[in-house]
Formats: sequence, structure tokens, C-alpha cells
Amino acid sequence: TYKNEQGWRRFDLQNPSRMDRNVEMFMTIEKTLVQNNCLSRPTIYLVPDIELKLLNKLKDIIKCHQGSVTEDKSKSTHHVYPIPTTPEDDEWLRPVMKRDKQVLVHWGFSPDSYDTWVPISDIEAEIGR
Repeated sequence: TYKNEQGWRRFDLQNPSRMDRNVEMFMTIEKTLVQNNCLSRPTIYLVPDIELKLLNKLKDIIKCHQGSVTEDKSKSTHHVYPIPTTPEDDEWLRPVMKRDKQVLVHWGFSPDSYDTWVPISDIEAEIGR
């Protein structure tokens, strides 16, 4: 293990003199996780309707968090939509998956925990990935 390779008897995350070695250890862990496909970086699809100033700010945030931006919606792990401009735009849904006669829908601007199953007859949109 990394601890043994470094000659450490125990992990000491409190000691300021070990900070560089601890950071190196965490970077090694992160690199190994990425190499073994245990950690993936987000690939973000930014909807073209987003205003330029916000778009550039979002791209900087994504880069800072080691994500990437894609123009291919199907290859993205996350989608970012513009802020709704009219009250009726603030409630929308996206079908996520179909099971029997039900569809799991994701409600816009809500966390995944708000996703709900609804009868397939209530959905007009095409079911996504």
C-alpha cells in the first residue's frame, strides 16, 4: 500500500509538515481511480440558449472542476439549461426511463430525489437515455 511504500506507520492528516506528502497521496489515489474507471469527470452539455456572459462563467467553473464541455448532448453526463424567463417555463419535466406502463420523469430545476413515476399515457415527450 501507499502508506507502507512511504514508510508511514499511520496516516497523519493533522501534521502541517506532512501536508505535501498527504496531497501527493490524494493525487495518486485520484489518478489511480481515474485510470481504473472508478472515477469519471463530468461531461457537460450547455444548452445554446444560455447567454454568453453566463456561458463563459459556466465554462470556467467546469474547467476548474476538471470537467469538459461537449456539444453532443448524447455524450454528456450533465445538461445545463438557461434560467427560465417566464413563469410557465419554471416547471418542466424530462422522461428518463420507461418500465412497463410507467415512465420515470425528472422535474426541471429539482434534485433527482423528486423524480416520480407517472403513467405512460400522461407523457407526450420522447423517452431519453
